[in-house]
Amino acid sequence: MKILLKILILLAIVIGLGGFLVPADWEVTRSIVIDAQPAAIHAQLDNLRNWEAWSPFDKEDPEMVVTYDKQVAGVNAHRSWKSEEMGDGNMTIVKSDPAKGVEYDIAIDGFSPFKGEFSFEQVDGGTKVTWRDWGNMGNNPLHRWMALLMESMMGSTFETGLADLKRTVEAS
Repeated sequence: MKILLKILILLAIVIGLGGFLVPADWEVTRSIVIDAQPAAIHAQLDNLRNWEAWSPFDKEDPEMVVTYDKQVAGVNAHRSWKSEEMGDGNMTIVKSDPAKGVEYDIAIDGFSPFKGEFSFEQVDGGTKVTWRDWGNMGNNPLHRWMALLMESMMGSTFETGLADLKRTVEAS
């Protein structure tokens, strides 16, 4: 029993102290080419109500309750959500340009706020849309360990969302 206790204490020390050595910054980026002009893609991203049609995060918890401010499109458009599975949070569009894309701020209870963007680049076959989220986990050693996992945790979700965005835009 004493050996098990010593092992657990040592493990807690390694995880705790090691967490301070792990970088706090994280970033997840995925891209897809959509057969549409930037303005058509922008219309799906700039209006937060449209996210329900393609956002994988909206689909992960069918019990999620989403509320919108009066302004649902453009700079300062805001939505918030309550979710046992995803955590409570909110997002606000901070930049919006039909030719370049949309940038937003996100806050999820219990975590440091972070940023995200959808950027557009004209390519053969349409518009390359790049979805990128990035942030800093702060000084919490457990959150810093989580920063190492953000790519693997969110990457496939971004791919699903971009594929659904592509279907939504190309069907319009």
